[in-house]
Amino acid sequence: VELYNQILVFLGQKNLKPKVLSDLNLNLGNNYFLLNNYPKADESFQKVEESSKTLLAKNQFESYKQEAVFRYNYGRALIYQSEYKKAISQFQSSIQIYFKNEYYQAVNAYASDENTITKERLMNIRSKLALLFALKGLAELESQQFTPAIESFQTSI
Repeated sequence: VELYNQILVFLGQKNLKPKVLSDLNLNLGNNYFLLNNYPKADESFQKVEESSKTLLAKNQFESYKQEAVFRYNYGRALIYQSEYKKAISQFQSSIQIYFKNEYYQAVNAYASDENTITKERLMNIRSKLALLFALKGLAELESQQFTPAIESFQTSI
């Protein structure tokens, strides 16, 4: 964490390219998140979100997985700070990313060739989605959006 902060101070945030600044803040936010410092993680993740105004997602993140994990971590950090509506949005974005890039392909692969490898892959993706829907349901419940919360919890099961 200290190293990332020193880099930001040394190079100056105004002198960095948007992609480099986004990457530094993403790494800084992930480290704060792992250290359970959710306010600082949120602060860094907000800067990553601000960078998305000038960068396309395909240029901002190295892969769809990196973006999905960012949205998952950001959503969790928001839940810990009682910012439930923002968390719902982050979880929904992560869900959409996994559906688009993994789930549909896994379903098609399993339908084409039912074997243990394709079944295991599909089950792993379903586990990720179940967790995301459960967290989304939790955030919806806490923000008193009861009908969507029930739908999210049912989907997670």
